[in-house]
Amino acid sequence: MAMATSACQALAIIVITAAAPSTASAEEAVRNATQRIINNDPTMGAAFVRLFFHDCFVKVND
Repeated sequence: MAMATSACQALAIIVITAAAPSTASAEEAVRNATQRIINNDPTMGAAFVRLFFHDCFVKVND
């Protein structure tokens, strides 16, 4: 449950910062939010890597 909550918080930060005035400030906001989440729960680092890998690289043909 903690992982789902943290992932939802990260997604909310990303959605909010998507409208940031510049890419640099958006990247900084996402980096800061991600670092804060990982500092609160160190297992989230691996969760983010798995999420990125499966969303970006795994191609499944059903």
